[in-house]
Amino acid sequence: MLLTKKILPVFLLLSFYSCGDLWASNYDFETTAIYEAPKTKATAIVLTKGYVPKGADLGDENECLISARITFSDKPADVLKITSNGFKVLSAAINDTSFQFKDSTNYTFILMDAAKKLKAITADSTELAELGQIILSTGAGPKGTFLKGQTKQIIVDTVRYSTKDR
Repeated sequence: MLLTKKILPVFLLLSFYSCGDLWASNYDFETTAIYEAPKTKATAIVLTKGYVPKGADLGDENECLISARITFSDKPADVLKITSNGFKVLSAAINDTSFQFKDSTNYTFILMDAAKKLKAITADSTELAELGQIILSTGAGPKGTFLKGQTKQIIVDTVRYSTKDR
């Protein structure tokens, strides 16, 4: 009995210590998500590749690439493509024609500006603001990505992700 009282705590301590590497971060991830903005009548297909460093819960925004393809049902033939590295927008294009934007860190403004350029009649600014936030959240990895029940106005259609240890 004494032996059990002395060995059991040591065994448990060693077990928990050695298992730390099992849950430690240090992996690449890929996320595919489809979000719908019902008032704006927009659908966003988001593809994200990123990295979660060792000891972190969320992805390193300097090592992620977010590609969003957004269509508006008011303008079904037109496609808005936005590529960003974390919170910094690298490029924005409508039908493969790039357009200029003033602030590369204001994703919502770029979404609203594109909706105006497309003359998307039903564009709702609060909904587009939430959509922008949700798209950018995919860069934080699986723990930061919005899932069903975590949004106010946006409908989460599909979220799939995969991880691969580094």
